[in-house]
Amino acid sequence: MVFNPFVTVRSLLLRSLLCGLCAAVPPAVCPAQGRSPSGLDFAAPAKRLVKECRNAISRSESALAAVLSVSEGSPDFTNTPEAVENTLADCREATAALSFLRFVSTTSAVRDAALACDRALRQFEERTFSRADLHAAVLRYTDLKAPLAGEPELLVETQLKDFKAGGAALRPGDRESLTRLRTQIADLETSFMENIAAADAADHLDVSTDELAGLPAEFLEGLPAEQGRRRVGVSLDQYSPVMTLARAPSTRRFLATLRESRAKENLPVLDRLLTLRREEAGLLGYPSFSHLMLEGRMLGNPLAVEWFLDRLASGLEPLARRQLESMADLKAADERASSGRDRVIQAWDRLYYERRLRESCCGLDEERLREFLPVRAFVEGALSLAGRLYALRLREVSPAGAWHPAARLYEVSDAPDQNGRPGAVLGFLYTDLHRRPGKQPGISARSLVRPRRLAEGLRRPAVAALLADLPPDPGRRGFLSFDQADALLREFGKAIHLIVSRTRYARFASAETSWDFSEVPGLVFERWAWSESGLPLVSKHYRDGAPIPADLGRRLADSRRATAALDTLRQAAAAELDRRLHTAKVPDIGKEHARLSAEIGLIPAMPGAFPVASLAPLAEEGGRHFAHLWAWAVAEDLFASFDAGAGPDPSLARQFREAVLEPGATIPPADLVRRFLDRPASENALFEFLGAKAAKKR
Repeated sequence: MVFNPFVTVRSLLLRSLLCGLCAAVPPAVCPAQGRSPSGLDFAAPAKRLVKECRNAISRSESALAAVLSVSEGSPDFTNTPEAVENTLADCREATAALSFLRFVSTTSAVRDAALACDRALRQFEERTFSRADLHAAVLRYTDLKAPLAGEPELLVETQLKDFKAGGAALRPGDRESLTRLRTQIADLETSFMENIAAADAADHLDVSTDELAGLPAEFLEGLPAEQGRRRVGVSLDQYSPVMTLARAPSTRRFLATLRESRAKENLPVLDRLLTLRREEAGLLGYPSFSHLMLEGRMLGNPLAVEWFLDRLASGLEPLARRQLESMADLKAADERASSGRDRVIQAWDRLYYERRLRESCCGLDEERLREFLPVRAFVEGALSLAGRLYALRLREVSPAGAWHPAARLYEVSDAPDQNGRPGAVLGFLYTDLHRRPGKQPGISARSLVRPRRLAEGLRRPAVAALLADLPPDPGRRGFLSFDQADALLREFGKAIHLIVSRTRYARFASAETSWDFSEVPGLVFERWAWSESGLPLVSKHYRDGAPIPADLGRRLADSRRATAALDTLRQAAAAELDRRLHTAKVPDIGKEHARLSAEIGLIPAMPGAFPVASLAPLAEEGGRHFAHLWAWAVAEDLFASFDAGAGPDPSLARQFREAVLEPGATIPPADLVRRFLDRPASENALFEFLGAKAAKKR
C-alpha cells in the first residue's frame, strides 16, 4: 500500500470537521458534543481563540504541503485542485465562530483576538494564491487535459484566476513587490478608517437646547450636558437626527461643517492609497485599478460603469430638479417667516428639507407608522414571508447555543412535501438584533459557514447571522422606524440567499457571489415585503395585530419616492468620483468632488471643508462604490418582471429561488439575470419605480 500524506492529513481534517458539525451529520458519524445546533462553538476565551485559530492555519499549511507532495507524483482532480479547495474550506469552517466573535462579543479581549484571527485567515488565503508552487501544481494537473464538467471544471478555472489575481504567475521580484504593495494598501485602508473613527469619537459641538429645537426630548436627554449646553457629536447616531430635525439652520451648518472637515490627516493617506492601487493594477497587467476591480463583473470595465452612471443621472435629473425646487419653496417660506430671502438648498439643508418635503407631499405620520412595526412581530412576519415565498420552513431552535442570551437561532429547511414529509435542512440563521457594549453598529447579514458537499454524501448546512443595533428592548415592546425596518428586510433577504445555495463547493456558495450582485436578493425581498400583500405579514399593530391601513400604505409608498431621485443623484456623484479616482490620476481631488457634487448631485459641497477625507467608501469600496446603485437597478428589473401588482406570486418567487438564489456563484450574475429575464439587465424599471423617464447618454 502506497503511503499518501494528503489522504492522511485530509482524513484527520475531515474527522475533526465532522465532529464539530453534529447538526449536519447522523449521530453515528458525530456524537453530540454540547455545541450549538448549528455545529459552532462560540464559547472560546481569548487565549483559546488565539490558539485554535493558529492551529487551524497550521493544519491547513500542512494539508497544502501534502497536496504538493502528492501532486508532484501523480496529480489528479481530487488530490490537487479539489484538495486545495477543501483545505481552504476546512480552515474557514474551523475558524468560523472564532473570527465571527469580532462583531458580537461583549469582551474586548475576545473581540481583539477574533479580529486578529480574521486578519491571519485573510493573510493565509492571500499567501495561498500567491504561491508559485501551488499554482504550478494546478497547472500540472491542467496539462493532463482530463475531461471535467460542471462545478469541477469551474473550480479549476476559478482557481487559475485566483492564482493570477494573487500574483502567483509573476516573477519572484514582482511577486514580492505585489505582496509588499498589498500590505501597505491594507495598512493605509485601516489607517483611513481609524482616523475617521477617532474623529467621530472626538469631534463635537456644544449647543444650547434652543439651538436643538425640533429634536425630541428623549434624544436631548441622551446627550451629554455641561453648563446648560448639550454636546452633539458627528457620528451618524447623533448627526443624522440633528441634520434631519433641527430647525435652526446655524446648528445644521456648524455641525455639517464639523463633520465634513473631520479626519484631515486622511488627505495624504488617500493620495498615497490611490498611488499604490495604481501600482498594484500595473503589476498585474491592468490599465487601472478600476479595470482590475471590474474584470468579470456585470459591468466589466470603467466605460460601462460611466455609461450606467451617466444614464442614471440623465434619467433622474429632471425629476430630481423638481424635488429640489419643492425643497427650495419650503426653505423660502421659512426664510420669509424670518425676513430672509435665501432659497438655495445647501449641503446642510438637504436632510432637513428632504424630511419636510416627504411630510408635506405625503402626509406620512412616522410615529403612527412605528405602531405597526413592533420588533418581535416584524421579525416573525419576515420569517413567515420568506417561508411563503421561497417554500421554506424556518423553525426556532432552543437552546440556541449562541454567543449571547439575546441571540436566537432558526433552522432553515425546505418546506414539507405534499405528503407532509419534512424537507432537507439547508442551514441555520442566528438573529441578534439589539445593541450592547462592544457589538458592531449597523444592520448586516453575515456568513459564518458556507454550504458544501462533504464526504460520503453528507452535506454541510450553511450558517448565517442577522445582526442589528436596535435599542435595548427588555419589555419586548420596541418599535422600528421605517429605515430600520427597510434595512432589516434587505439584510434578511441577503441572509436567506446565504443559506439556500445548493453548490458542491464552498467556493461557489452565495457568500462568494460577485460584489456587484450580492445586494440584489435582499433588495428584491424588501420590495416583496412592502408590496400590498406583503405588508400585512411584516406590519401588524402592536395592540391588536391589525395590518397597516391602505391609506397609510399608500402614503408610505409615496414617501419612499418623494426625494429618492435627488438622493440617488447624490450617490451617483460619489460613485462617479470613486470611478474617476481609480481610473486615472485626478490632480485636485477636492475640486473634483465639489464639481461632481454640484453637477451630478445638484447640491453644492460644503464650502471650505474637505469631505473626501472622510469618505469611507474610498477606502472600503475602492473602484466599487457604484455597485449599490447597480444592484438597486438590477433588483427593480427583476422585481418588475414578476408583474407583482398587488403582491408577490409564490410560484414565481420559487422560480426566482431556483434560478437566481440556489446557483450561488456557479453562474456569473449577468448570465443569471439574462436567463431569468431573457435579456440583459436594464435600469428602466428603476426609472419607472422612481417616477422618471429613461434618458439617452448625454
